[in-house]
Amino acid sequence: MAATPRLGNPAETVAAVEWWHFSDVEVVRVIDGDTVAFRVNVDIGFHVKASAEVVVRLDGLNCPEKTDPMGMEATIFTTGWLLRNKGKIELATRKSREKYGRWLGTIRAGQECLNDDLINEGYARPYHGERRI
Repeated sequence: MAATPRLGNPAETVAAVEWWHFSDVEVVRVIDGDTVAFRVNVDIGFHVKASAEVVVRLDGLNCPEKTDPMGMEATIFTTGWLLRNKGKIELATRKSREKYGRWLGTIRAGQECLNDDLINEGYARPYHGERRI
């Protein structure tokens, strides 16, 4: 992935956050507006690929829960974005999991970034780990 991923905390620097980058990914399911399950395929050498299903929580934002009408709209937006960009999706995840065991990540397709689009379209608000009210 050529572009630097968004950072979940504005105080962090690119050097402070280590990322894994994946370009051979398939969407397994959209859990909600800010959480997606992927099948990640990795070439481990000797013409051998390994794959695993990973659950990715979008970094730097928070969508309402699906039980909220706006949360369902965010889920629909995320699903449409992923379908529209099928085959072009690149995933970057932090090299450590968050407190619920999910990988924090950024989803891109070319110059588009799902994380940014959710915020810009009003389906999510910026979130950097502070206590939610």
